[in-house]
Amino acid sequence: MSYRKRSHSHFQGGRMLLEVHGGFLRLPQVLQLIPVSKATWWNGCKSGRFPKPYKLAPRITVWKVSEIQQCLANLSQPYSTAQKLD
Repeated sequence: MSYRKRSHSHFQGGRMLLEVHGGFLRLPQVLQLIPVSKATWWNGCKSGRFPKPYKLAPRITVWKVSEIQQCLANLSQPYSTAQKLD
């Protein structure tokens, strides 16, 4: 029996949904949910627009599922003039 936390993603109505059971996502999984280029993603992580990454090993970088969910929720909100001033 496996105790590993899992996250599953699938498409519904043309939009990918994330069913979360905790854990982390690697960059390819994140970019399926937030369709931007790698350069845009990394620049957004540096600027604070997107969540900061976590290094698990020298060549393993991940993002918390909960932080990606929050990012998706923020990105789906209408853009207002208050956000322009930040």
